Amino acid sequence: MWRLAISVMALFATAQVGAKPTVSDMSLSTAGNVLAICEADEMGYQLLCGGYIQGLLDRDTIARLMTPGEEYVCELPRGVTNNQIRAVVVARIKARPEIWDVQGASVALNALKEAFCSRKP
Repeated sequence: MWRLAISVMALFATAQVGAKPTVSDMSLSTAGNVLAICEADEMGYQLLCGGYIQGLLDRDTIARLMTPGEEYVCELPRGVTNNQIRAVVVARIKARPEIWDVQGASVALNALKEAFCSRKP
């Protein structure tokens, strides 16, 4: 949760004039909202995107520790960066406009699961 708070503070500190996601996009409730925030050029929005996704992964880590077998996403490989995570989520959403109205969290987690959990080393 603290990562999200820091990301939101950074967002407002670095906001620039120009085309930006809408206020409703800030809810990150749909995949379309997540795409708008994660694709924005301003660093603050990218930090918000990264904090949002990392928060989802943190929630999943807690689920994995507290109730084995209930995790949604596997433990990501070492060395995976926030930029890679963001790129995976953005690519999934851009490739499937029909899911833009689906819950953002589930789309992001499904994208990460497909990208990182199905592979054999």
